[in-house]
Amino acid sequence: MPQEDPIKLWQHLHGASVHFALALALVSVAFDVGSKIFGKKEWRTVGFWSLVVAVCFAFPAIVSGLWGQLGWFKADPWVTEPAEHLFRHRNFALGGSITLLLLLLWRSATSDFGVAHSARDRKAGQAYILYLAIAVLAAAAMGYTGYLGGYVARGY
Repeated sequence: MPQEDPIKLWQHLHGASVHFALALALVSVAFDVGSKIFGKKEWRTVGFWSLVVAVCFAFPAIVSGLWGQLGWFKADPWVTEPAEHLFRHRNFALGGSITLLLLLLWRSATSDFGVAHSARDRKAGQAYILYLAIAVLAAAAMGYTGYLGGYVARGY
C-alpha cells in the first residue's frame, strides 16, 4: 500500500496550476472574441499570449492530477465515490487541454499572433471564425472540468 504524501504536494500543485490554466484559457477566448467583435487587432496578441501561458500551466495541472488519481510517487490514489465524476473530470481535462495545445499550434503555424495584415486577415477570416468556435468549446470544456473538479474534491 502506498504511503501518503505528508505535505500533499500533488494536491497543492494541482490546485495552483489548474486555476491559472482555466483563467487564462477564458481570458484568451474573451480577448479573441472581443477582437473580432470590436475590431481591435491588438487584442488578438493578448489572446495569443494568454493561450501560451494557459497551455504552459495545463501541463503541470494534468501531471499533478494524474499523479493524484493514479497514486504516482507513493501518493495515495485519489479515490472518490462515485468514481465516474473523477473519470469525467480527467477526460474533460485531457480533452480541453489537448484542444488548447492544438489551437496554440494552429496559431503558431499560421503566424497569427495578433499582428494586423489586412490581406491575410481577409483571406483567413473564415478560418479565424472556426478557430474562435473551437476555442469557445475548449474554454467551456475547461470550465466544466473545473466544476467537476470542485465536485470531486468537495462534493459540490
